[in-house]
Amino acid sequence: MDQELRSYLDERFGTLDRKIDERFETLDRKIDALDRKFEARFETVEGGIRLTQVSVEGVRGEVQLLAEGMMGLEEKMQTLSKEVTLRLNQGEAALASYFKSLNNQYADHDSRLRFLEERVQREGQAPLDYIRERYGKPKTAT
Repeated sequence: MDQELRSYLDERFGTLDRKIDERFETLDRKIDALDRKFEARFETVEGGIRLTQVSVEGVRGEVQLLAEGMMGLEEKMQTLSKEVTLRLNQGEAALASYFKSLNNQYADHDSRLRFLEERVQREGQAPLDYIRERYGKPKTAT
């Protein structure tokens, strides 16, 4: 091969090599820039994920506290319900006893009132007439 052709080809291939190298360098810079962008975005996303996880853990703890509080309130309500039921039953029993006593007193007072009313009606009546009237012996004409 002749020297001129050789130098032309060397020059040509050298130019192509430089262009290819420049393109590779440009591509490498672009890829590096994209890597930095993606790293920054991933860091932002990972930071957001960490914050979300921390928030979820905090909420989980608060939900746990609420659940425990609700259980405690439920137990207190059941205890209070039992106490109220017991006291109502005791009050009902006391009232039933009281009303029974009042009923007995009413019957006694009613009996006394009838007796007094009969006595008032008999006042001035002869005892024998009363006995006849009460026990059914007819009155004889005098």
